[in-house]
Amino acid sequence: MSLKSTNRTCQMTRKIGFVGGGQMAEAIIKGLLQSHTATPDMLGVFDTLESRQSYLQQNYQIIPMSMQEVVERSDVLLLGVKPQVMGSVLEHMKEFVAGHLIVTIAAGLPISFYEHGLARYDLGIIRVMPNVAALVQQSATAICRNSHVSDNDFSFVKTLFDAIGITIQLGESQMDAVTALSGSGPAYVFCFVSGLIDAGVKVGLSRDDSKKLVIQTIKGSISMLEERDVHPAILKDQVTSPAGTTASGLHVLDLNGFSGLLISAVENAFQRAKELGE
Repeated sequence: MSLKSTNRTCQMTRKIGFVGGGQMAEAIIKGLLQSHTATPDMLGVFDTLESRQSYLQQNYQIIPMSMQEVVERSDVLLLGVKPQVMGSVLEHMKEFVAGHLIVTIAAGLPISFYEHGLARYDLGIIRVMPNVAALVQQSATAICRNSHVSDNDFSFVKTLFDAIGITIQLGESQMDAVTALSGSGPAYVFCFVSGLIDAGVKVGLSRDDSKKLVIQTIKGSISMLEERDVHPAILKDQVTSPAGTTASGLHVLDLNGFSGLLISAVENAFQRAKELGE
């Protein structure tokens, strides 16, 4: 699926190099191109998998490069590799990063990790936590920065992530909480959706019909939350009639600690995010 060319003026003048060409990097590339924030010649990508680089070239016209080429031709470096291999990546690139703005989307790793790994304490570093919904330009993203990032640089990076959803600014101390809530959140939602679809099948619906009804139910519920701007509990009460079917169903969720399970899931993910940064 190739992106169509456009005559609209590109908004971006800086070149961005992606170190790691996985799903999240692809989502950002797709968002930047579809929103006309960037053109393919302004982007470069390095990935250890040649097949992945070929895929990005075929679908987005992004020229594959070596890590050194990506670093040397870019003004902004976006690090999209797994936390477990980030240390090795920083070791290989630290000779070439002088003057670059560093942006990382790795979970759990604090800004100090990059300062130590690059042996540089004068670089602007921005830590970003998007989520997988970036693939459909609906990411919930949080960003924070160190003291070497100018307001202009910070605004520039925020613009990049605004192209794939919404972006909020937080202090770094809150980033692990973001990782646990919105970073991991799509998986919780998919689990909930899967359970609802299975429930529909159990009470006699076809799986296809159940899936359609569940997805539309969730879309409609989200639209109500956005448009009415009230606490979810108020909307829940509006759906719940005395001695009705909804009250009976909610009673089972309460008996099994539904809200408590969600809180525990986020707390466990939060602790794991902190462990990754230790």
